[in-house]
Formats: sequence, structure tokens, C-alpha cells
Amino acid sequence: MVYILSNIFFGHPKLSKYQLDFFNNYFIPHSQNPEKIIITGNIFYNVNHITFQLLNEVKKIFNGIDSPIEIVGNDYCFDIIKNFGDITQIDKFEIEPISLFQISKDNKEKIGFYINNKFKENKFSPRFVEYTINEITDLDKVEITKDFIDLIISSELVEKAEYKNKIDLFLNNNTFNNVFYTEKKKEIEKVVIKNNDIRNILLDNIEENLKEELKEIFTLYDQKNNT
Repeated sequence: MVYILSNIFFGHPKLSKYQLDFFNNYFIPHSQNPEKIIITGNIFYNVNHITFQLLNEVKKIFNGIDSPIEIVGNDYCFDIIKNFGDITQIDKFEIEPISLFQISKDNKEKIGFYINNKFKENKFSPRFVEYTINEITDLDKVEITKDFIDLIISSELVEKAEYKNKIDLFLNNNTFNNVFYTEKKKEIEKVVIKNNDIRNILLDNIEENLKEELKEIFTLYDQKNNT
């Protein structure tokens, strides 16, 4: 069997301990005597800042793998880890975009690795999950797991005392990656009205031959900020 790993990103600020845990307590104990392991993509999250502690942990991982390891390209990282076990370098290996770990909620690639041509999802490591709380009942839909959870809470909910108390209690009893509050609709409406007033004043006081050009500028601005 050939195992194919891609984009490990050792040393990720939030995932670092989970990455080590994945290899030490899942991958190495459960890998089934692979013929070899191929590693593509990024090995370290930040090649300009690799601590000695991280290097020692990565060295233990690679030394703990009995199978030959092939690193695809990645000259700089290969030079760092080439003595960490049975490691060689190859020039090229084609694989669809995958990541061994989800490094952010914007990471939309498949999360896991290949065993021969069969994809295996990484369900062992935490993911980045986002919940939007528009109604107080949405709190009941939040699954508290090992994942990094972001909450986006409607500011209008916390204006009601009974809802605010429930939200505060919920936040105090659980740990979240980030908690954001939406802008209040009334404040947004005021900004829009104010911007429209300014535009009308400009259009009313600009020379006639420049009005169309100014309207085009407003249109381009709106398009840019709505994408």
C-alpha cells in the first residue's frame, strides 16, 4: 500500500498539538505497513519560523515511521528533514488538491489522505466550523465538539434581556474559537441613507458634463463592495 499525504503544515498556530497527536496516536499506530509514504505540498506552516521543539517532534514522527518516505520537490524542507528516517526526494507526483488538516474555515479542499487510490477522510483532527445565530433557538443547533467553532450572533438578539442572559450563559459554559456580532440593521440603514444623501448632494452640485462620470464611479464602487 502507498500512503499519500499532502499539505501537512506542521506548526500551524492552532493545530500544532493536534497535528502531532494525529501522527503519534492515529496515523503511525494504524497505518498498515505501507510500501512507502509520499508527501506533497507544504510540510511546515511557516518555514521561516521552525522552532527546535517542533523540529524534534517532527523528527520523532518521521523516525517512528518504518516505511520509506518520498518528499515531492520542496527543496528547503527536504534539506531540513532529510536525515529524519528513510527519506528521499522525488521531482514530481500528480495529485488532486487535498490537505491532511483543515487549516482554516476557508480551506475547502478534501481533508484527509490517500491509501493507494482510495481517499480516507481525516475525522480524527478538529475542523473549523461556523454557526450563525439569527434566532435564539439557533443556539440549540450548535454542536459542541473538539472542532474550532466560530459563532456569528445577531446583535438584535442581545438587545432583549432574556435572550442576552441565555446567550451570555451559553458563551460562559462553552469555549469557542471566535464570537462575532453582526451590525445592527438600523445602524446599517443610517449609513446607507447618509451615503445616498452625500451622493445626491454631489450630483446636484457637480457640473452637468461630469454627472455621468460620477454615476459610473458610484456604480463601480458598489460593485466592488458587493462582491
